[in-house]
Amino acid sequence: TASKPGASSWIQGDSVIEEEDFYWSEKVGYKIDIKLSGHAYPNKDRAFKECARRFRHCSGVTKIGGKYFIMRGAGLTKSPKDKTFLLGDIVKTTSYMVFANKAWTIMTPYTMQNCYRAFNNLFQAVDRCAEERQC
Repeated sequence: TASKPGASSWIQGDSVIEEEDFYWSEKVGYKIDIKLSGHAYPNKDRAFKECARRFRHCSGVTKIGGKYFIMRGAGLTKSPKDKTFLLGDIVKTTSYMVFANKAWTIMTPYTMQNCYRAFNNLFQAVDRCAEERQC
């Protein structure tokens, strides 16, 4: 992703859940690139709690081999056996929506690279992105 002031983009998730006063966008088959610590948590709740506590540095939680790790970084890597929960904003201040049977969380000031074309309407752009596997 690239940064552009005033721009927003959406990460397509499989679902959105609310835990520890944050929204989390679930992404199956992906992992965040960098572990924030080497500590493995036995369950999702403990990992969510620690990631929320360290929200200024934590990007989300990734389940790898049955254990949960708190992660940092903006990059996602395809990893068919893993599942990632991207940390969103605090529940009362975030923007998210459900469209085209997918959950989308906002990330700003990020923009998408290699877009097929520009859209003037957010719903048209999200609908097109939902159709594309690599979006």
